[in-house]
Amino acid sequence: MSPLDSANRWVSGTKTDAKGNAVIRTHGEYKGVPAGKYKVCVHKDLIEGDAPPSDIERAQNPGLKVTEQKVFRIIPVKYDEPRTTPLEIEVTESSNQMTLDIPERVKEEIKNGGV
Repeated sequence: MSPLDSANRWVSGTKTDAKGNAVIRTHGEYKGVPAGKYKVCVHKDLIEGDAPPSDIERAQNPGLKVTEQKVFRIIPVKYDEPRTTPLEIEVTESSNQMTLDIPERVKEEIKNGGV
């Protein structure tokens, strides 16, 4: 999350669980964030296929089939950056739960660390 108030310099963020629920933390340590307005960035990847064998596994089994694993972006790239994400929230002293809906989905393969 990126604060819209330039006086708020607290770093905050989180990862979701399997159901998409998250607990926002400030500085990765403190539960919650200071009250204020924020831009919300979201990044989500999907991994398909088996993990490739390790170098040791390949050395021990020269005929071992090397499988291919692919990584796909499933949330459009515009949600990655504070300057392009359309998501904004306002955190108040009394708010402790919020729901964000991201209606757009994509399935773009990520190759060599980029799209």
